This record gives sequence, structure tokens and C-alpha cells, in this order.
Amino acid sequence: LFRDTEQGSVIETIRRKHITVDGDGKLQFSAVELHDGRPNLVYECAAGSPVLHGEYRSGDHVQLEVLPRIGEKTVAVHKLYTSPDEVTVKAGGRLRLLCIFGGK
Repeated sequence: LFRDTEQGSVIETIRRKHITVDGDGKLQFSAVELHDGRPNLVYECAAGSPVLHGEYRSGDHVQLEVLPRIGEKTVAVHKLYTSPDEVTVKAGGRLRLLCIFGGK
């Protein structure tokens, strides 16, 4: 999730096409935009539980500094994360495979 440090009580879930969480719980940016590094924006790891009655407990937080790009630069498509090569699933069970790629 992320929050604005000037609005301490406002916490938002990240819902952007270029930002996702991989299978190991790490935040992945397929490309970085200036908007991702706003001065008061903080990304945080958080957990919720029915026991907490809708409250979150936050952990580590990161603040990004994004510098403007000079000129038109492209980055080749590259793999950021893929699910493990071998996965065991019971018959009738669900399987979720994840592939995250970056580039611009």
C-alpha cells in the first residue's frame, strides 16, 4: 500500500498497471513514472486480519526519488519475476502462475 505522509491517516492500496506484488511478496515496478516518486509518497508493507477489525499493521516503508528522464530512452523487455519452475498441486486444486516483465 502507499500513503501520503502529509495525510498520515489516508492509506491506499496500490492499483496501478505498472506496479504489482510478486509471488515472494516483493513490490515490482515494470517501469517507473515521475508520479511514483512524489515527495510525500511512502510505500509500505502492510497486513490485515479479521481479528484487527479492518485495521492494518504496517511494516517496512520505502520512499522513492524519481529523477526526470533526459531524452527518449528505451529499456528492452526483461523478466522481473516468474513462478517457480516446479509446482505441486492436488487434483482439482487451483494453480496460479505469475509472470512479471518490465521495460519501456
